[in-house]
Amino acid sequence: MAQRETYTLHQTLKLSEILLGAYYIASRTKIIKVVFFFVLIIGVLRESLALALATQSSIKWYIVIFDTIAGPLFIFLFFFVFISLGVILLTVIRPGNYRDLTYRFTHWGMEKSGKNIDFTRPWSKFLRLRESKHFLFLYISENDAHFFHKKAFVNDQEIEDFKQFVSRQIGQA
Repeated sequence: MAQRETYTLHQTLKLSEILLGAYYIASRTKIIKVVFFFVLIIGVLRESLALALATQSSIKWYIVIFDTIAGPLFIFLFFFVFISLGVILLTVIRPGNYRDLTYRFTHWGMEKSGKNIDFTRPWSKFLRLRESKHFLFLYISENDAHFFHKKAFVNDQEIEDFKQFVSRQIGQA
């Protein structure tokens, strides 16, 4: 079967879908991972030192466990709230960024259009394509991506064809 030369997607994302996409992108961001694991390691080292210096009778394991996970938990909650508020603010300030969008993919690159949006980007500006259960992510930097809900496609075969098309285009850019 001949490969298609263009793909056109229409999508309107709900707030919950935008949040899912944003959480996915953030969870793969290197700086967030580094900070999370740094705080976890510091917590484990701090508690290990405290245990080494404590007497056996003074150790309260629930406090040790809580103190070890408190830092990473705080980091997770901070980023979760920060990302959630950022996405909510963006959807209020610029609702056209997520509603009634049309994406057109050609041999040249991507065209995005909608209310108050007319955006183009050549394939040479894209880094990679990633897939989650519900979305395809087209990365434009290490920490930023356009994402497309899989329900914007007609069927699973179109998703597979699109992934091959994009991979081929990014590989040639």
